[in-house]
Amino acid sequence: MYSILKEVDLLVVGAGSSGSIVASKVADQTGLRVLVIEAGGSDFRPDIKTPIGYGLTFYNHKVNWCYETTKQENLGERTVYCPRGKVVGGSGSINAMVYVRGQPGDYDHWEMCSSPEFGWDSVKSTFNLLEGRGKNGGSDYIKVTNVETEHEEVLENFFEAAKQLGISYTKDMNGEDCEGVGHYPITTRNGFRWTAADAFLKPALRSKKVKIIKNSIVTRLLVKDKHVVGIELIKKNIKQTIKTKFGVILTAGAINTPHLLMLSGIGPAVHLKSKRICRIIWESIIYSKQTLLL
Repeated sequence: MYSILKEVDLLVVGAGSSGSIVASKVADQTGLRVLVIEAGGSDFRPDIKTPIGYGLTFYNHKVNWCYETTKQENLGERTVYCPRGKVVGGSGSINAMVYVRGQPGDYDHWEMCSSPEFGWDSVKSTFNLLEGRGKNGGSDYIKVTNVETEHEEVLENFFEAAKQLGISYTKDMNGEDCEGVGHYPITTRNGFRWTAADAFLKPALRSKKVKIIKNSIVTRLLVKDKHVVGIELIKKNIKQTIKTKFGVILTAGAINTPHLLMLSGIGPAVHLKSKRICRIIWESIIYSKQTLLL
């Protein structure tokens, strides 16, 4: 269907949480034609949309990259399994849906070590925005559902035991004072899994400002005159190239994003040389005005 597509304004690699939000917001705020490339297929599956089905996706290669580390010396030469989503919605489509913001103190520590953008005050406003707190209904936000009435009764015994040990009970695990034990909320809407793809990407696709190509593996970035000008991908065993007017945003996850960069010759010179990959000068790519790398 997209074999005749020669050029788009902006390419987004990966239709997970970040890719879904970025594609939606960029298209809405700039009017650019955005094309999203996803390695996996549709998330419209019973094992994904039904919350209890996440156990079926844990080792399913159709929706999960099923990564594993190399043998770890400090773990008795064992490997560590690392599931990652290979489907629209990314890892948000295969996780257990538990939604906990984290401790404010952790974010403040990151601010101390890096930038005010990572501090609790900054991040909290982003959480509120994503969750649509203070908004009136609508579906274009992450849905956070209280399911404490559906949890096993044994948890009450756990909470009582924690109390006897001096550990407090907290009603809202995402409230201002979230230290202690309590019921966790999950990201569902009307009983079904609700991801960033549901909240942001799918409405954008309906508006026709954004298009998506699924089941397509991006193999490398195309670079010309120190600018990223497109991508090379494989779909149905056919290699294709797509050019971009303004650049490429990489939202392929913590593993696949650096992997794609290295396949494109961007990364540690010694490592790339050992894999017989031609290295591109890193600085000229990162600071190119026509290149967007997340």
